[in-house]
Amino acid sequence: TCIIIPMWIGVTSQSSWLLVLNLLNSVIHAFMYTYFFIKTLHPTMHMPVAAKYLTRAQIGQIVLGMILCAPVLILGESCASQTSRIGLWWSELYCLGLLVLFLSFASKKYHTNNNKKTTNKLL
Repeated sequence: TCIIIPMWIGVTSQSSWLLVLNLLNSVIHAFMYTYFFIKTLHPTMHMPVAAKYLTRAQIGQIVLGMILCAPVLILGESCASQTSRIGLWWSELYCLGLLVLFLSFASKKYHTNNNKKTTNKLL
């Protein structure tokens, strides 16, 4: 429900930033659903590189969306209404939380720890 409120605010205030975020999100989700569709048809197919790059693409999409929408916050009244900017602030904070979660996930899932490898080899 965290994203529903800023999206509602964006729609009701006819916010330009909403289009940017939704287009970026739609593109990455099209790739994600294609990946999940392939994995559903062929569950034994091993595609770790695809999953890794999808995670990177999601992180990139979040960062790019935040950067592209930041000028609306900087330009203020000349660019968007106060209601629109409140919705964008909410969305930016939500995206910041997602960014932390995705970076944490990617760090745990895809970055290997050289110390663990060395320890395992010694055992």
